[in-house]
Amino acid sequence: MTYALSLLIALQAPAEIRTGKGLLTSTISGKEMKLHTYRPVRFHENGPIIFVFHGMLRNAAEYRDDACKLGDRFGALIVCPEFDLARFTNTAYNRGGIVKADGSYARESEWTYSLLPGMITAVKQSCSSPNSPVKLVGHSAGGQFLARLVPFMRLPVDRIVISNPSSWVFPSTEQKFPYGLGDTPDWLRKDELLKSYVEQPITIFLGGSDDHQDGSMDESKQANVQGPHRLARGRAIFESATKLAKTRGWKFGWQLVEAPGIGHDHAGMFNSPAATEAIFPFGTR
Repeated sequence: MTYALSLLIALQAPAEIRTGKGLLTSTISGKEMKLHTYRPVRFHENGPIIFVFHGMLRNAAEYRDDACKLGDRFGALIVCPEFDLARFTNTAYNRGGIVKADGSYARESEWTYSLLPGMITAVKQSCSSPNSPVKLVGHSAGGQFLARLVPFMRLPVDRIVISNPSSWVFPSTEQKFPYGLGDTPDWLRKDELLKSYVEQPITIFLGGSDDHQDGSMDESKQANVQGPHRLARGRAIFESATKLAKTRGWKFGWQLVEAPGIGHDHAGMFNSPAATEAIFPFGTR
């Protein structure tokens, strides 16, 4: 092997994710992404990996820090991707880049979600754990990010936990995107979207005290149709999806978990006893 080829291979090799807090920088589809990590001492080869998606403040490092106890609790590698506001507007992050600024639908390769498979691969390579089960956990704006992912895209993940978003994509064609599936183009076949949506391994994870309006909540007319506050909206979509799956005879993959006494607080949600059932249901640890 020549020196030049050896150097090229070394440059392309993923950085190792070491024990403790760290930062992995990876180029995904031409975009340099910062992945804030925490590897607990108990994490072992092919142990669980939990991707945590931050809220509207784009504070990925803080979310990583507040999820460290989750990592210690489950022996799980924590990864918090940073979607900076300069490159990822609310349309690109909260709504996944599915609809462009002019209102037209972007192709799948243009969605922000298209970055996730590359991130998952990079992380698995960096911790030498190709068979790790992957969990996605999003809170608030990060919950919106995941809530608008699941109707449109299936990823090789074990569980998708959507926590306390302001609004949802209801499994219905009565509301238009980003609140429903009523105006999606023909190439996004509605029946296929709906069936895939209700079949996916989704946990709706709600704060039992996230039951009031605040300055950061979506209070648009379309969102208010879903309920007066985040708790009510989460319960409403679970009921809607349950009825749809039963009516159509489709497999239903969702569960509803509530954390009593917790408001709109990501650290409180992560550290609540209810997080075990939300992220690792049915004794799947």
